[in-house]
Amino acid sequence: MADFPEKLYNYLGSGTPGLVITIGEDELPNTAYTWVVASDRKTARFAVDQQSNTQINLEGNGRCAIQIIGPENLLYLLKGQAHFISDPIEMASLSLLIAEMSEMQIKDQSWKGVSVTPLAYQWPAGQSKRMEKMEDALFDQMRIELQPHQ
Repeated sequence: MADFPEKLYNYLGSGTPGLVITIGEDELPNTAYTWVVASDRKTARFAVDQQSNTQINLEGNGRCAIQIIGPENLLYLLKGQAHFISDPIEMASLSLLIAEMSEMQIKDQSWKGVSVTPLAYQWPAGQSKRMEKMEDALFDQMRIELQPHQ
């Protein structure tokens, strides 16, 4: 297992939006926008909507990739096996499971001279503060020690 590169670890430490890609029974990809955090130097945790295709695919084969797009040309792809480590948690109007990936390939996909715009949620007017508090609570929840999901 490789450690996260320092730049990626520092970025994931505070939590960030990301894209999770899974493979379904039909061998076709499924992509979902999510939240990702580094729980330690070798482990990424991410949120999955309960009863979504992402949940079904991870329960079926566990294969996934997570695309991280951050500031200053921070562009990484994490690939490996993931498993659920929580029972459903309710956050705002969402029912989420927390998944974990610790044995992964980490690929730097940055390009010299090219910059990318970080992924970010833009909440509707009047919901920003509430949803930002929800994100902070979710990142805190993903960092704590959790028991494996049954």
